[in-house]
Amino acid sequence: MNRKPLLQVENLTVSFPARDSRTRMKAVNDVSFEIYEGETLGLVGESGCGKTTLGRAVSLLQRAESGRIHFNGRDLLQTGGSELRKVRRQIQMIFQSPFSSLDPRMSVLDTLSEALIYCKGIPAKRCIDESSELMRQVGLDPSVIRKFPHEFSGGQRQRIAIARALAAGPSLVIADEPVSSLDVSVSAQILSLLRQLRAKMTLTMLFISHDLSIVKYMSHRTAVMFKGVIVETGATEDLFNKPSHPYTKMLLDAIPVPDPSRKILPGHSVPERLSPDISSGGCFFRHRCPISYERCAYETPALGPVGGNHYCACFRAASIEQPA
Repeated sequence: MNRKPLLQVENLTVSFPARDSRTRMKAVNDVSFEIYEGETLGLVGESGCGKTTLGRAVSLLQRAESGRIHFNGRDLLQTGGSELRKVRRQIQMIFQSPFSSLDPRMSVLDTLSEALIYCKGIPAKRCIDESSELMRQVGLDPSVIRKFPHEFSGGQRQRIAIARALAAGPSLVIADEPVSSLDVSVSAQILSLLRQLRAKMTLTMLFISHDLSIVKYMSHRTAVMFKGVIVETGATEDLFNKPSHPYTKMLLDAIPVPDPSRKILPGHSVPERLSPDISSGGCFFRHRCPISYERCAYETPALGPVGGNHYCACFRAASIEQPA
């Protein structure tokens, strides 16, 4: 039986004005993917590749230049007014920094009550009980519900941010590097909490991170992003065990291993970063690719199915073509 995706993004492009103000830089370039109900899709890539911009575009916090965002069968970019406001309540975001994502002037009760009243229409007199239950769900004592953000640690603030997202009763949660600013032990607790909530509430999640070990722990499927383009996607176990794209292999090789005797194999070291100038066209990855071809300088490869994954179709010819 074929599953129907809860979220389906088609050819999404987001660009920003360049320094010269005459051109635009594409932070997200013709990206397509889908997320099924109850599934977690991990989005991974190096800093500056467009992960956060993509997440903000899906949540409609960032305007898209072109493309389509289908959510529950409805194109969000073609929806407006009160209908769009209703749909946006079903998509909630957990931001990277728990120190800036909470309003310092609002107590925890005020923060949660705002979401409960606006998104669920719960009467104000019931907000204390509902907010207390949310606090219990994220592992906090309801007795601190009248305190302000500055009275909590970073991990506690992120738990409050998770509670705020859940208060709206979302169908899709976008977690944008939710543990990158936290200590290792606290990060493990937050990740465990997210997994528990996902199982208990059947949450669908887009989990954004630059840490592949975290993505492997959290995700059912993984998409790898490079310079605004998704270069490979597939089941997480398959992608980690048998990566297809050279960039994915480089990311996996770069994972720190607590073994001083381990050596990086020849041909698998990460080359120098290339210039962000991609105006010349062709494959964005060709300057770092160990098996690039002459045609990579002027052709932009499309994603094609290989095994259980999708990756740049040009690499399917690696066995019959000679590298440039």
